[in-house]
Amino acid sequence: MSRTAIASIVALGATVADAPPPGALPWVHGLVDVRLGSLVPSAPEPPEGCSVGAVQTWVVRANVAAAEGAETISASFLDGVTVRDGAGHVLGRLPGSPCSGSADEITALAVARLDGAPVVVLATVRGGRSEAATEVAFYRPGPAHVLDAVFVAVVETWEGESHAEGAIWLRDNRLFFQPPAGGTYAFTFDPVGRSYVPNGRIDRVVVPHIPPDV
Repeated sequence: MSRTAIASIVALGATVADAPPPGALPWVHGLVDVRLGSLVPSAPEPPEGCSVGAVQTWVVRANVAAAEGAETISASFLDGVTVRDGAGHVLGRLPGSPCSGSADEITALAVARLDGAPVVVLATVRGGRSEAATEVAFYRPGPAHVLDAVFVAVVETWEGESHAEGAIWLRDNRLFFQPPAGGTYAFTFDPVGRSYVPNGRIDRVVVPHIPPDV
């Protein structure tokens, strides 16, 4: 697909909001200046052993790099994530994943501001009918055309008839993660390492999707 076609799709489909709507990133609370990506209507034939969702592409156009102007971010399960500038030069890349089941797909792509700087937000499902998990990740373009992980965590799981859901809360430069298995864990943003580092578990019961009282 040409860069012109991608840009046209983004211009028609991307939205800006104060927080992601429940259907896009329901596990993440506290993101600001959110620009949601759009799913490209057509997809190539998936390779043998892969689902259609694994080859679907999401795109969003927003400023995520140090250079002036907006970049185009594209993402698919198989091909990974690529950030390109207006001239088509690659500014950051994240490898894709091998197919693991019929549920493999990216379910949301967005750009938001986190701790005063833009991040690429990605929600990915891995697995099949009997067992699957949704992972939410925040990335920023780093050196050597690599996307650096700011935070990555599994926020939802399915195993047979069993389903569990967690949540991520963002407050100032702190992050609170409630995994599907339960508990609440605190993280602080490290500006040197450009990622969230763990501060330990909060020893009290906190219900997912209700803000931790800390």
